[in-house]
Amino acid sequence: MSTVAYGETVEILTPESKVVCLVLNVEAQKIGAIVLDADTHVKPGQFVISRDVLLSVPTGEALLGRIINPLGKPVDDKGPIAARGHRWSKL
Repeated sequence: MSTVAYGETVEILTPESKVVCLVLNVEAQKIGAIVLDADTHVKPGQFVISRDVLLSVPTGEALLGRIINPLGKPVDDKGPIAARGHRWSKL
């Protein structure tokens, strides 16, 4: 087990994609995390890798009137968002 921090994002490696999760609990032999992406292919025993990055969301006027998911990806079919910067979570 590698070193993982509270508020960091990790990825579960599924056969179809990498599923992003947010670490909310760190114990000696396990972590607790919530899934921030589609979880339909997540199963017990899959590998998890640390991204070594804290959760962040895009910022700027380009987000006004847009609908995004918890990862800051647009879900409103209006194309990509040209964010001015990122803000890190203060969990």
